[in-house]
Amino acid sequence: MSNFKVGDIVKLKSGGPKMTIDNIDLGPMEDTETAWVSWFDNTLNPQSGSYPITSLDIC
Repeated sequence: MSNFKVGDIVKLKSGGPKMTIDNIDLGPMEDTETAWVSWFDNTLNPQSGSYPITSLDIC
């Protein structure tokens, strides 16, 4: 288990916008966690997506 929790503000390790964690799921083998996140793009439109926890850093 990671130290991430719902509501944390995160960013991809490779860069990009700040995102809020909405949900965290365990993968099918329970060895990988996926964070479901939301953010606003450059035109302030809401966006959402999912990323492996290992690709995120806390802001």
